Amino acid sequence: MISTVILVHAEFDIARGCKMLRTHVASQHWKPAIAARGTAILTAMGDLILSSRSSDLVAVNLTIHNTGQDPNIQMTCHLYLPHIHTPQVEAIIQRMRRASDHLDLYETAGNVEISARLDVK
Repeated sequence: MISTVILVHAEFDIARGCKMLRTHVASQHWKPAIAARGTAILTAMGDLILSSRSSDLVAVNLTIHNTGQDPNIQMTCHLYLPHIHTPQVEAIIQRMRRASDHLDLYETAGNVEISARLDVK
């Protein structure tokens, strides 16, 4: 298992996180499509973070489960997003749904926990 935290505050942080994710996927000798889908999820998650207009760093927890029968990539973040039901945010969430195999969103009073999983097949 490989676990890391990507701190997101600007577009550069998302790009750096995507590069790191592609490097980890390549080191596992997984298909390039896994890296493409993973970076799509991370980019969409980063877009949500940037659209939240938070002045704080938001941590994206990235875990690569590379042992066992069901290898996968898990990404999780917590952020304050009071306008989650706007068309722009809904479009970003749909992008994450298309790229991931499993997506959970938990919302309580504007606080949102996002958890996306990408199964390696």
